[in-house]
Amino acid sequence: MRRYATIGIIIVLISPILVGYYYTTSTPKPFLRAHGVRALSLFPDGRVVIVAEVPLTNIGYLSIYSPNGTQLWNLTFGREGTYWDDVLYAKVSPDGRYLGVLTVTRAMLYGENITLLWERKIGSWWGGVWWADIEFSKDSEYVGFGISGSKSAFYVFSINGTPLINGTDEGIVGMRVSAEGIYLMKDYLFSVGVVNSRIFHLGFDGTNWSLEFPHGSPRGLDIFETPNGTYVAYADCGFGLTLIWDGKVLWNRDNGTCYWDVVFWNGKVYGDARKEVDKLAVYSLDGTLIDEINLQPASPWTILPGRGELILLGLYRGVEEEKTYVGRVRDDTLELLRDFQGYYVGDHASHAFGEYRNGRLLFGIYGNEEKPDEVSLISVEE
Repeated sequence: MRRYATIGIIIVLISPILVGYYYTTSTPKPFLRAHGVRALSLFPDGRVVIVAEVPLTNIGYLSIYSPNGTQLWNLTFGREGTYWDDVLYAKVSPDGRYLGVLTVTRAMLYGENITLLWERKIGSWWGGVWWADIEFSKDSEYVGFGISGSKSAFYVFSINGTPLINGTDEGIVGMRVSAEGIYLMKDYLFSVGVVNSRIFHLGFDGTNWSLEFPHGSPRGLDIFETPNGTYVAYADCGFGLTLIWDGKVLWNRDNGTCYWDVVFWNGKVYGDARKEVDKLAVYSLDGTLIDEINLQPASPWTILPGRGELILLGLYRGVEEEKTYVGRVRDDTLELLRDFQGYYVGDHASHAFGEYRNGRLLFGIYGNEEKPDEVSLISVEE
């Protein structure tokens, strides 16, 4: 069964033959350990947001810590009727002024001083939740909430709480919010007898479009807003890497690869292409292959864009050990920074749950049945 699609983790075993790469094998003490980590986020000042589960229960809570590990705030909701209204997800806005919180029954927005600004009822999701997400537009003027269980639902609000878009569907596994609407990624694997995937857009002005991908297996979604419109990059393990504009496919790049993640960075498209050798493929917006950065032998990787660099987290299930490696891409070269003990959690554990902001990398490593998850906070020189 999939865990939350936006909170997977990449684990990778790096071969000693990588001449010219540098990393330290020292393993720092985890920032904290917690059971059932669901989401991680960072305020610009370094405060850490964590959503996890109360041990031996399925009840989610939210805590905020200072960068040195002191707990500053904790939120655990009581019962909603005969059910516990537990916390599912939380995320800090790009400008650092807001904290979005999603529970079983509510979508909420807090200010940076943890004052509740508004909350909205979104229904009841007590049948089990396997994906939850909160996404802000890059200008922090809009916020979207997504949730999937026996059905999927999505909601978009203006930052003052005005409802703009909402809907229900099946199998939603990813979303992005822009200044003009919401973009959603759907996996029909969760619909009986259908194995396609779909990308669709609902605009604030009522403009909608949808694209179907036969036999698709969705992995990643990102958007790039320009004065001429919004580009959508879609990574599919089977269909390849696709660039979309205004509901039309501009190009597709397959070449027998399985793309696990995709981001826009510095006006280009970066996709983790898993083939015989894992590579970070770099494309221009017109589809020209600019570069392929060798990520051998890691597979797969998650890409976290920063201001002047890309931070990568890589996964590999070794025979005798499993590790998480942190890498950095500068000048089209991979530099390995640190390694951590990790655990393999399944086919869709390809996306790191965590954030990279202002030179701080916050990420989690899943535990196993006997051990809690480990959350690490490290500084990366920008």
